[in-house]
Amino acid sequence: MWTVEGIRRNAERLRELNARINATFSDCDRNERAGSAWREACAEFHRSFESLAYPGGFGPYDALAKGDQNAVEAAVTFLEADPWFFRSGYMKEYLWKHLKKYDLSVVHRGRLESSAIGYLSRQVQREFWAMGNFMSVHAQSSFWSEVGRLTRSSQQSISLKAYWLLLMRWKFPVRSWVKREVRDAGWRGATPNLAIHRTANSRLRRLLAAGDF
Repeated sequence: MWTVEGIRRNAERLRELNARINATFSDCDRNERAGSAWREACAEFHRSFESLAYPGGFGPYDALAKGDQNAVEAAVTFLEADPWFFRSGYMKEYLWKHLKKYDLSVVHRGRLESSAIGYLSRQVQREFWAMGNFMSVHAQSSFWSEVGRLTRSSQQSISLKAYWLLLMRWKFPVRSWVKREVRDAGWRGATPNLAIHRTANSRLRRLLAAGDF
C-alpha cells in the first residue's frame, strides 16, 4: 500500500540520484573514469525512475487517463504527498487534469481540497493552474469559504493566490492574465503587477464583500 510518507521518501531518493548526475557532469569529459561515473549516474536514475516516481509505476499513472476508477486512489495519494523531483510538476498537472473527469467521493474531494489549500503557501508552478481548474468543478462549499477567508490573509502572496482561485472558479482566464502581465512587465523592465485584475474587477469585489463564495 502506497503512503504519503513512502512517496516522499521515493522523491527524496530521486533527488539524490539526480544530484549525482549533476555532480558528475562537470567532469564527465575529463577522463574515462569520470565519464563512466556520469554515465552510470544517468543509467541508475533512469533505471529507478518509474518505480520511484509513481505508486505502482506508470501503468496506474497511464490508466487514469483511460477512465480506470482503480487508478484514482494512487493519484489522490500522490497529490497529497506533493513530491518534488525531476518532472514531478508535469505529473501533478496531468493528475489534476484527468481527475477532473471522475465522479469522486466526498472523501477523495476532501483530501484533494486539503492539498489545494497548501498550494497557496508556496510558489506558483504549472500544477497550480491545473489544480484551480479541478477545484472550479469539484470543490465543495467549505473549500470556497476557506479560500474566501484566505483572501484576507496578512500574507500578500497567500491572499493574491486565493483571489486567483476565486477568479478561476468564476471562469476568468487568470493564467492568461498573469502570463501577459509578466511578459509585458518584462518588456517594460518593470515589476509585474499580479494583483491588477483583482483590484480592477468590480464583480469580484462585490462577491467578496457579500461573502458569496
